[in-house]
Amino acid sequence: MVQPVQKRCGFLRELAGAVMGGIATIVISCGSNRELSNGQELDFKISADSTTNAIEIDLKRNWNFGMENYKNRRYHEVPHFFWRVIEMDSSKAFVDVYSFLANAYAQLGKPDSALLVYQLGHQAAPDNPSLYRGMAHLYLAEDRKAEAIAQYRKMMSMHVAEENDYRRLSELYLATKDTANAIEIFETLRELVPDDLQIRDKLSALYPVQKNHQLADMRHLELQLQQNPKDPPTMLALGRMYYHGGDFAKCAETLEQYVALAPDDPYSREYLGEAYAEIGRYAEAITQFDVVLDENPEHTEVLVLMARCYQQMQEWSTARRFAHRALDIDDTYGSAYLTLGRIYEAAARHCQPKNVLSFADKLVYKLAYQNYERASLHPASHAEARRQMKKLEPLLPRDDDYFANKNQDRPDGDCYEWIYK
Repeated sequence: MVQPVQKRCGFLRELAGAVMGGIATIVISCGSNRELSNGQELDFKISADSTTNAIEIDLKRNWNFGMENYKNRRYHEVPHFFWRVIEMDSSKAFVDVYSFLANAYAQLGKPDSALLVYQLGHQAAPDNPSLYRGMAHLYLAEDRKAEAIAQYRKMMSMHVAEENDYRRLSELYLATKDTANAIEIFETLRELVPDDLQIRDKLSALYPVQKNHQLADMRHLELQLQQNPKDPPTMLALGRMYYHGGDFAKCAETLEQYVALAPDDPYSREYLGEAYAEIGRYAEAITQFDVVLDENPEHTEVLVLMARCYQQMQEWSTARRFAHRALDIDDTYGSAYLTLGRIYEAAARHCQPKNVLSFADKLVYKLAYQNYERASLHPASHAEARRQMKKLEPLLPRDDDYFANKNQDRPDGDCYEWIYK
């Protein structure tokens, strides 16, 4: 039996609407108002012709409605839409949904629900700094200082912490009377914003407090160690205290005794290696760092410390290799770029004859400058990198240098052979 085209088109529209859940905009193109017979097929086209497209459309629809309610502070309407987004977003294209949903719950006075959302967000997007920042703010609102500190420290370890994160963390350490860590964070802030006089005033007030605390604690530990010379925890605590007090020789002496009693503790070996490096015993420092890297080959800070030791020993190629290993693990690690810059700069100063600056030397200084530029893109290394860049600017090749050395695009000479190996 022959069916009118309009009836068949209407049926297809109903079918498409049912398949798509009534959400997608379905475009069906039917032929002219003629009847089809003898098995001739209706010519039609459906723009959203798969369940996948329907889900994508529904996903965007829920995201848009959720954001509209969020912007208009209708927080009680937000969860309905954003939970749907989380459920459907298999490609993790809308990871910001966790931050918005958690904040909506916080605004509704439901901190436990907000915390649950942040935890789910960490699983879905572990590298998203906004989730750690949001969780830190939530803990601050709940006066859970230790948990807030842990979130800010996590951002620091990921090298994604910003100036405001450091400021909040510094105030948390002040509030918990943790002078040593407060000083550490304020010193980082001084690097980030060197013209901020309030930061300098804070440090000026904290240094005497720290010194007095350290001296009292140090004397107490020294007395304890005299009474019990073979007590490993006291040795470790005293060695760390010597280190932070700048007495690296005593630190090394104390930690040598500790390592002899606890050879499997990589944490103490890292301190011992740094103490050795500070007093110029670079080969011994490298031995300690090797033990740490055997335990944790992706310890980026130790890889950079290894690079600096080899730089001091003028083993440029090996130094560069360790810095690159750190960047292979974390290509946002500003300290590794700083170290690369220092390696090239130190090599140029070593190879440059007195009072003579060749085109090859300038090209190596340029390599140093380029790595300082990369370091300047990251907050923790920005200030130091900018200082190094300014210092190197007079040593960089100029247009007339390139004109006079048209056929040379890399530093020549035996001293620089390692660069292109």
